[in-house]
Amino acid sequence: MNVFLNFLFVGLPIFFIIGLMLNIKYLVKSFFSFPREIKLVFFSWFFLFFGLAVWINRGSGIDILSYSIQVVSIMFISLITFYFILKNKKLFLTKFLLFYLVYGFIGLLTSFVSTKPFITLFKAYSLIIVIIFTGFIIKIIKYNKKYRFILVETSIIYFIFIVFLSLLGGYVFPEITHRHNNGPLGFMLVGWPKLNSNTLSFLAAVVSSYGLIRYVFSKKIKIKMLYFSIFLMGLSVLFLAQGRTSIISFTLGILLISFLLGELKKIRYFIFIVLIIGISYYAIKGNININNFDLLFEYLSRGSTVEQLETISGRTELWEMAIEKVQKSPFIGYGFYVTTVYGPYGPHNSMLQVLLYSGFIGLLFWLVSIFIGYYKIFNALFLVNKIKYVSYKDYENLLMIWLFIIITLLRTITGSDLTVHHYSTLFFLSLYVYAYVLLNWIKKGKG
Repeated sequence: MNVFLNFLFVGLPIFFIIGLMLNIKYLVKSFFSFPREIKLVFFSWFFLFFGLAVWINRGSGIDILSYSIQVVSIMFISLITFYFILKNKKLFLTKFLLFYLVYGFIGLLTSFVSTKPFITLFKAYSLIIVIIFTGFIIKIIKYNKKYRFILVETSIIYFIFIVFLSLLGGYVFPEITHRHNNGPLGFMLVGWPKLNSNTLSFLAAVVSSYGLIRYVFSKKIKIKMLYFSIFLMGLSVLFLAQGRTSIISFTLGILLISFLLGELKKIRYFIFIVLIIGISYYAIKGNININNFDLLFEYLSRGSTVEQLETISGRTELWEMAIEKVQKSPFIGYGFYVTTVYGPYGPHNSMLQVLLYSGFIGLLFWLVSIFIGYYKIFNALFLVNKIKYVSYKDYENLLMIWLFIIITLLRTITGSDLTVHHYSTLFFLSLYVYAYVLLNWIKKGKG
């Protein structure tokens, strides 16, 4: 096991570096061909992700250094937004952005009931300024076909960076990155810099999906090697971090895409053959029972007891506590980013989290905005079977986004995604911007 883990922690990052170096000339040339405003968008969006290196450690308070980085990143985006205003760029707000913006302003109002008003004000302002900044980005790339995927690509580049560091950290700093559990691996991988295993699994699932689709569509051996290394790194971190929601959603996404993409049909055949062989083997032995799947069960349970699994690792209990707490302040909630349900734990459900943050008033605007956002993205996704309306590159991107959106959607059920300025929020915004700009071009007959 140690040899295998060392290969994952060291071998895969080396494989990625080799693939990166083989393509470095092409990548650098591509970047320097970007117009100045696109470069500014790239660095700004990347820095927003970099600022989210904060993680509130359970039981040990706030990482002040990381929080300071987040404050600096928001100040920087505020300055860039002000720069766009000075350049007489009109703010562009779609219905989704408008309702999301109102939700953010409601967050500002919750500072009056918050026990930590400055944190509430900062987190609400962070969401507001990011939404306004996104509006300016749409204005910049709305008629630029070449760069409409820039936000998604930038997001994934940061995710690859985190996955790469997590693997190296797993080897160099095991005392920091290996969170002990009673599962078959004996630990769950957490990020380096520190990032909880569920969020790390989400990033890894996105990276795996990106690497796989890009690998399938690439033609040159050097490029395929780079994307294959990205796919393997993401898959390894997903395996080691053991986030069940991300593993399940990634698997469902791959099965779905295998029906849409001919090159991935072999995945279905492989799974079918493995199942047939496994069932046949145990049928011949005459002992098909649940115990045959003990190892898989132990891995997915991550050392949890049956009682813990019945409550989805305690989530149903947290949901009950959250509902009770909401009833005590149903209209305005308790304040952005300060409410927990039990000790340091939130409710692990986006709708309940919004109710705790800003009550039914905030939930109304949040639900409308998220519905509009998903509606627009799915409108674009259903173009995947209408290849005459989209370019071959957009077809590739849409297949990729099918995987991303399944992962993101399921995370809102067992996590608290899309509720504040967070990795998942920035990533969702990037998916929305791509879908909006693509549909806008098709509507104008440009494709």
